[in-house]
Amino acid sequence: MSNDPNSLFRAATELRDQDRLPEAKDTLVACLKVIGEGEYGLMSAAYSQLAHIEDTLADRAPDQDTRIEHLARVADYAARAVKANGVAELPSLQLFIVLSELGRLKEAYEEAIRYLSLRASAEYQSMLGQRHAEERDPEIAELANTVRRLLASPPGDHAE
Repeated sequence: MSNDPNSLFRAATELRDQDRLPEAKDTLVACLKVIGEGEYGLMSAAYSQLAHIEDTLADRAPDQDTRIEHLARVADYAARAVKANGVAELPSLQLFIVLSELGRLKEAYEEAIRYLSLRASAEYQSMLGQRHAEERDPEIAELANTVRRLLASPPGDHAE
């Protein structure tokens, strides 16, 4: 197999599409090891793919404990993807969704706020435009209101 990170990434996505998830994970890890300085887009995409694979494994987990272990890895990989490329929407959404699923709502809304302070997002708008039952917690309600305010105005127009 090539040591070219783009070739490794393509090979990993082909393995993922063939449902050869352990091999896809190994190939993505190999890809991350050879990514050059400044290749943040590819790094973010590789971590995002690892998050996607772990999410698939979580859906297939035989029990709740194993599912939670996979979801914790989804959160870790999604956070790494966000760190590599903070303006990419997919990793931010992945992180928001998995943190919500893990019951870490404060962190989830903080991520939405971080992203929406930078860019508009139709996906966040569709997910968070309406009030949610989770907002019964006053701290979460305040964060959710900040998200809605950011959704209502273009990035750069925010007076935080």
